[in-house]
Amino acid sequence: MKEKLQEYALLAEIISAFAVVITLLILIVEVRENTDTLKTSSYQSQLEKFNGWREVMLLEQQNMDIFLLYSQGKIPDQGTSEYIRLNFILSTLWGNYDSAYASFKSGMFEDNEWNRIKVSMCLEYETMHDRKIEDIVYLRISSDLIKYIESECS
Repeated sequence: MKEKLQEYALLAEIISAFAVVITLLILIVEVRENTDTLKTSSYQSQLEKFNGWREVMLLEQQNMDIFLLYSQGKIPDQGTSEYIRLNFILSTLWGNYDSAYASFKSGMFEDNEWNRIKVSMCLEYETMHDRKIEDIVYLRISSDLIKYIESECS
């Protein structure tokens, strides 16, 4: 009788060990799925920020006019409302780039997703650099992003 109980106990331990392994495998799959969902959500959220910026630009004619002049190399005089508006426009845009860069560094974006944003960011950096107005933006973005754009976009 005692041997039978020991056999049943051993069998129960083996079954329990298999149950633990199966549970761990299920948890691994769930964590991977949740991570993928979180990454997708993070990327979508970042795209919504950029789309929100674009929408504000499109809905406000004055913003479009100022940004067009900036794109053409014409910077409003410091101290004017147009200069301050350009400052807010660029600060918001670069705040979005900074947020996207932080997401990329933390592994929330895949390389192909980041490259889409990086291309746009580098083009904007070239424009900003050509206009010699980095001071507007550099005060409002992380030093990590500044180092990154200076090494990757130059």
